[in-house]
Amino acid sequence: MNFLSVFIGKSLRRRFLLVNGAFLLCSSLCLSAIFFTQIRSTLNKEFEKRGWALAGLLATESWSAMSSADSLATFDSDKNTQRFLQGVAQVLSQEEDVAFAGIANPDGKFLAHRVSESHREDFNRQILESRALKTFLMDAEISHFTAGVCRNHMPSVSYSDPKNHRDCVYIGQVHLGLSPARMLSEVQYALWRSVGLALLISLLGLGLVWLITTWVLRPITKMNEVVREVAAGNFTARIQATTEDEIGSLGKALNEMTWTLADQQEELASRNKELQLVATEKERLYTNAQIRATRLEVMNELAKAMASSLDTEEIYGHVYRQLRRLMEFEYFTVQRFLKKEHMFRRDYVWMDQPVEGVEVGQKIKSDNTPIRRVQRTKMPLSIPDFEKDALLSDGWLSKAGLKSGFIVPIVAGDEFLGVLGLACKQKNAFARVEVATVFAIADTLAVVLKNADLYQRLQTSFVELTETQHRLAKSEHVRRAEKLRSVGQMASGIAHNFNNVMSAIIGRVQFLKLKTLQGEMDEKAVEDCLNVVERAALDGAETVRRLQEFSRGAKATAVEKTDMNELIRSVIQITRPRWKDQPEQRGIHIDVETDLRDLSLTACVPGEIREVLTNLIFNAVDAMPEGGTIYFHTREINNKAEITVGDTGLGMPKDVRDRVFDPFFTTKGVQGSGLGLSTVYGIIERHGGSIGVVSEPSKGSKFRIRLPLAEQDTPQHTGDPMMSSQPWRILVGDDEPNVREALADLLRLLGHNVIAAHDGESTLKAFGEHDFDLVFTDLGMPDMSGWEVTAAIRKSHPDIPVVLATGWGSEIEDEHAHERGVTRVLAKPFTVQKVSSLIAELQGIARRRAA
Repeated sequence: MNFLSVFIGKSLRRRFLLVNGAFLLCSSLCLSAIFFTQIRSTLNKEFEKRGWALAGLLATESWSAMSSADSLATFDSDKNTQRFLQGVAQVLSQEEDVAFAGIANPDGKFLAHRVSESHREDFNRQILESRALKTFLMDAEISHFTAGVCRNHMPSVSYSDPKNHRDCVYIGQVHLGLSPARMLSEVQYALWRSVGLALLISLLGLGLVWLITTWVLRPITKMNEVVREVAAGNFTARIQATTEDEIGSLGKALNEMTWTLADQQEELASRNKELQLVATEKERLYTNAQIRATRLEVMNELAKAMASSLDTEEIYGHVYRQLRRLMEFEYFTVQRFLKKEHMFRRDYVWMDQPVEGVEVGQKIKSDNTPIRRVQRTKMPLSIPDFEKDALLSDGWLSKAGLKSGFIVPIVAGDEFLGVLGLACKQKNAFARVEVATVFAIADTLAVVLKNADLYQRLQTSFVELTETQHRLAKSEHVRRAEKLRSVGQMASGIAHNFNNVMSAIIGRVQFLKLKTLQGEMDEKAVEDCLNVVERAALDGAETVRRLQEFSRGAKATAVEKTDMNELIRSVIQITRPRWKDQPEQRGIHIDVETDLRDLSLTACVPGEIREVLTNLIFNAVDAMPEGGTIYFHTREINNKAEITVGDTGLGMPKDVRDRVFDPFFTTKGVQGSGLGLSTVYGIIERHGGSIGVVSEPSKGSKFRIRLPLAEQDTPQHTGDPMMSSQPWRILVGDDEPNVREALADLLRLLGHNVIAAHDGESTLKAFGEHDFDLVFTDLGMPDMSGWEVTAAIRKSHPDIPVVLATGWGSEIEDEHAHERGVTRVLAKPFTVQKVSSLIAELQGIARRRAA
């Protein structure tokens, strides 16, 4: 079956031809077989007819001779009869196709016979027996015809066996052997002619079938070609359908199908194009997503690495390893910009093959290089071909086999930190997305490098700060010791001043007592004595205040309008023990001269300027071991207040003068801290002023200070005027009877109703029994402090003003007092002006609150 399928093939024409050819061949062969059968039958019949005719002829010719004999016994001896019969046989044997002719007696013995030349060798004497003759003729394929001869009848072919005829007097028998060779030859010829005719008819029929098939299949072939073109994608191919038969209808249907397919193909192509665009877009998005995922993973890994370490070399290694995951390169470097040197330092480098001269730590000039371009623009620079870049074509990068690369800046904010560069041995090796990725990594790296730099500076600063703290701790201790030593040195002078104050007070009080006893007192003398006592007491209080400010430093930090000349006079007075009393004990005389001209008010913190002038006076005293003069000079110049403090001491050489304001620099050995003049310099700088020094050895020193004058909105500290106020109910609590009674009498004198209490408990008891508009309480009382009294009052009456009267008034911050419920702090000793002004202020606040 497979062989038949292969043999027949897939061609319709071949199948049609094979089927029709087989049919024609079979039909032709059948017709040829019929024709051959008829011819053969006819030839056989003619052959047999001729055989019987010749046999009859032989019998007829033999009958006359045999019937004339006297008896059958005379056949063998009658020579004439035998010759006649031999002649008859001879004549008949010469007929065409006659192989044998013989005449036999009734016993079967041949009386005469003849064999043709072509069969003579096959006969012998024994064969001439009638019984053997039939077998021989059959074996020799010779047809045997025999006829009987009757005496009383003419020979007839129908009496082939006269013995069986009742009317026949049987006298003999003739035998004829007719060769069928010629007849068979004609039959064979007829056979071949039939076969040839069948083949000819088949070929003619096959040709006709081929022509018909070609004519029939031509449109089908064309359809096949068109279909093949359509199958190949050519939807413009058309079938020329010119007939109205089934094939024409099929062609038109195919054309319509082709048009439909063309439209569908166009639509399909459009959809395929859309799908291809979608697929391309999806592929691009997928690729970008993969790249982004890898980038995010790399950025995440770098973020973890950078967050866990500030070691720049370790971070560079992480960046290199993560970039290897994203792209291929043969050169990687990180170069830091050295701002002071205007050069780059190669902090990290990796190459697949080391190049001589390219080392870590190497410093590189950036002039006329691509790095300089990146530094100027702060944008990435991609170089697809080093050979086309004039700055790189002859450089070591090209000689190392590197063909392309790019450089990205490392920028933190507006600060350029360096560059990150990659290179490859192929041209155009890096895509934009890769440059953008490295640029993003460089931004992260910039933050880490900035933090690493800050951390390094922080470590350095921490070390320096630790050292400075140790030095400051030591210097602060020295400074305090020096200040206490100065206070101790002034103690005798202060004691002298207090003795003078007490002498004036005691003398005037005793004078008043004596005058009273003598009865000679008049109002003018009493007023003069009281004025002297008041002035002496105020001078003593001022001395204490100045001593407090000197020993602990000024508390206030607010700038005030200050009379600089008055401030200088107060400093001269408070430092008098240091520049006058102590030197005189050693036999040394120091004078202070002043040339204080009219000045506008100066904007400063009085306590800090007081500390500056005190330091300068002390330094001047130290610079005059043999005595001399300290002079002060003030003037107003260029909207500045200029204060000059000079001395006639030893002076300073240039090297000392250049370092005189440096911290911890001193020429006093172990006795000096080296912080005095550096503190002075810092205070003047904070005030927006300036300080300079002029000094030469043996010619003394001159310090010139300039401070800004006060503006209109600068607050001014003035004295406390006497102010009138409305009568209030006031409670006074103090454990010191003199202070308590003095304040109570003073308040009564101002027209107020006053109740006095001797400690904290009695103060709270009186507050609970009466209604008050104001409470004065001392800070330090034996049973409870003024803070506790204030807290107890605030629980029941949060709006009543409470004034804390204390000798530590200058030590207490106003903000701290307000946090603990105190309305105002009144420093002891107080004057009637301060008290009246304070009450008037509190009454104004109460009126505004009530309104």
